[in-house]
Amino acid sequence: GRCKMSSWRRTMLLLLLLLWTLASCGMERGEKTCRTYVKDWIEKQRSEDASRQQNLEKMLFFLHVPRTAGRSFRKCFLGKAFPPSQRCENSYQGVSLNHTNPKCRLLSSHDDFSLLQRLPHETALMTQLRNPIQRVLSAYAFALEVSSRVLLRSKIQKASNAEKSPLMEKLGRVQTDRVWPWSMLLPWMRETLWTRINESENATKEGRSLAEETNQRDTVSLEEFINHDLVHASIHNNMMFQVLGITSYSTLPNAGMLQECVAKDAVAGQMMYDLAEERLRNQFILSITENLHESAELVAFKLGRSLKGRAWKAGMGGPKASSSGAEHQETSKESKTIQQAVVLGREVNKLVDQLLLAQANKKGPTTVDRLLKLGVRMDKSTPSVAEISKHLRQNLKQLASTTSILKKKNVPVEELGLRDPLMLDRRSLGRSFLDCMEYQHGKAVDISTKLFEKLQKKYGPAVANKLRFPSTARGSLPPSTLESIRSLNSWDVKLYEFSKKLFTEQVQEAKENPLYESIPERGPASSSVLANLKLSQSRRSRLPSRSSMRRAHRVQDHGSR
Repeated sequence: GRCKMSSWRRTMLLLLLLLWTLASCGMERGEKTCRTYVKDWIEKQRSEDASRQQNLEKMLFFLHVPRTAGRSFRKCFLGKAFPPSQRCENSYQGVSLNHTNPKCRLLSSHDDFSLLQRLPHETALMTQLRNPIQRVLSAYAFALEVSSRVLLRSKIQKASNAEKSPLMEKLGRVQTDRVWPWSMLLPWMRETLWTRINESENATKEGRSLAEETNQRDTVSLEEFINHDLVHASIHNNMMFQVLGITSYSTLPNAGMLQECVAKDAVAGQMMYDLAEERLRNQFILSITENLHESAELVAFKLGRSLKGRAWKAGMGGPKASSSGAEHQETSKESKTIQQAVVLGREVNKLVDQLLLAQANKKGPTTVDRLLKLGVRMDKSTPSVAEISKHLRQNLKQLASTTSILKKKNVPVEELGLRDPLMLDRRSLGRSFLDCMEYQHGKAVDISTKLFEKLQKKYGPAVANKLRFPSTARGSLPPSTLESIRSLNSWDVKLYEFSKKLFTEQVQEAKENPLYESIPERGPASSSVLANLKLSQSRRSRLPSRSSMRRAHRVQDHGSR
């Protein structure tokens, strides 16, 4: 019996040894396959990168990494550095380049590096990176805030419907539900919040209050968020994946396999990381979230924009692509109105050119040359500034009245040929950037506060506090949570540290050039930042203390006339 038992044990040990050997061989073979595959892919990418030329006069693609303040930087700096006619259409819900606008030069989206295959030749690149730990915390706070809005609805179906909103589409606004990575994260988070919070309504039937029951329920904790598969697929290490072009939103068919190789083979991951470093150094204009002022200075220098020059106002320029693909059929009355608008537009363009040149003549030939480069036309007759301004105001009033009639009838009015100088801001690019960033921050705080107040009114303070993750709470997180986020984003942490050093080098090098400009220091005018910004009536009604700002705005307008 003992011999049989000993023989059985030897057989089992041999079998286990064989299985272990086969598994080791399989792992080794898998690693070799990954490394070979990654090596071949990287060689092809490096060959394409070496042959790629960049020309800022052709197009600038802002590769927007989510939760890096990229939206604010695009709106407050890039959008003000490019005239409206050169801004491409909204591409956050899918890139659809409008080839009827050949001047389109500034494109921004959450797409990754793989989008270059669809963009014009010689497209230049820019991106903005952020501390990965803070980026993940910001992603959690944003997803929690946006998802908690569903709790104010009567039915979850109304809020989670991912179909396009005709009104939002008509206004050209971005629908968060349709933008990667939120198109992946928000449906899960909304459904989870709805289930965990609103299921407690049944507790009232058992004699307990809704507030008492929901106090015992959790929402979506930070730990649950960072360990969820969807977050692994769309947030963790995705700064590096976007630079490489292998996100879950990539146009490359083998992006998923390349991500798997990075996850399971450290050698293959290092090879991919090295390519990301090379691209940031050689292919991208770099911006850092924690150094936005210096980022604006560096980007302005790279683009050849003066921070002391006038900024461009918000608004899209150039002809728009038809959403239905069909051309608008004009009636005879509409045709006459359009002709009238075109005539007024030409007269306005002429008056704008005259006004700018009349003002430039007082400043010297350098300012005049700069205006001529913008397309301003010289005119032999140059009336006084006051006379030009008077005629310009009259024509602009008539033009606004005419175009508003056309817009109410959904007649396209973008091809009237209005000149970009009409969209020049009174402020400099540097001052406009500072004002806009301050406004964006205040607006975000205001939206969060009002949402919290509504949730508090419906569910009580205990539940409302669980549905928000303010910046003050991030400083009190346990070290173990921060270390977990760091570990899950190890490649992004490494890439961010490299990016900071590279950014510092580029800034120091640029500062040695006499053309480098610093953003002007804030003066007393900064106290009226919000008063200087024109908001829609609906937005004004939602923000506090608008009456005082409107009075300040009227006083300022009266004084400038």
